[in-house]
Amino acid sequence: MSMRELSLKFPKSKSHFWQESPLARKTVLEHQKPQSLLQWVQQFLALHRGPGAIPVQAFTPNSMDLIWSNLGMHNEHDPIEVIKIWASLLRPQGVAVFSCWGPDTLKELRSMYANLGWPVPMHPLVDMHDWGDLLVQNGLSDPVMDMEYVSLTYDKVEVLLSDLRLLGRNLSPDRMGSLRSKTWANDLHHALEQERVKAGGRLKLSFEIVYGHAFKAKPKALVAKEVQVSLNDMKLQLKNKPLRK
Repeated sequence: MSMRELSLKFPKSKSHFWQESPLARKTVLEHQKPQSLLQWVQQFLALHRGPGAIPVQAFTPNSMDLIWSNLGMHNEHDPIEVIKIWASLLRPQGVAVFSCWGPDTLKELRSMYANLGWPVPMHPLVDMHDWGDLLVQNGLSDPVMDMEYVSLTYDKVEVLLSDLRLLGRNLSPDRMGSLRSKTWANDLHHALEQERVKAGGRLKLSFEIVYGHAFKAKPKALVAKEVQVSLNDMKLQLKNKPLRK
């Protein structure tokens, strides 16, 4: 469901859009038709601002009923901090819904890099079950997780490399520490071309897609550290307590 469809289904709701990529932000906002002059001005400002239409610090704690993150968490250098922000922003019983890549993503590329003795092409990714633990440990409850595998195939190396440039970034501390040369780029192209020939003419990239949602729990009632009982009540309790045989 798109942001526009959500706005039509819940016309009294307020939606906020946060996206680091100017291209992705532009694509989403252009599909939202402004319903008033104010919305037109807000959309214009969002399209022409820098990264992030609204800084996350501007949002009020306990102000949101739904947080939706689509294929974004695997690109966060500190996902635990992001979950804590979600827990802070959500109202009690609000829900965070997200998807991201799992650890089997790009396993063919990882294997090729390892065989060539190159550093990893992508940072380690969080397993589906570990996501559930992270959600609970950082302020959310009742997580539900699922996953599926998606495979993309390519008959041209150039198209595969173009997709990789668009799909994400490498946050691994073990990645190559300097700019790579044209010679390395040619070596990469040659290695991928060899893999394509071995595979019968089409290169394959696997993606593990992890889906999850979790809720902001209701605040728990505080239990008093001390309980006061009168002497008369204690006598009555002892008097009415049946004797053990």
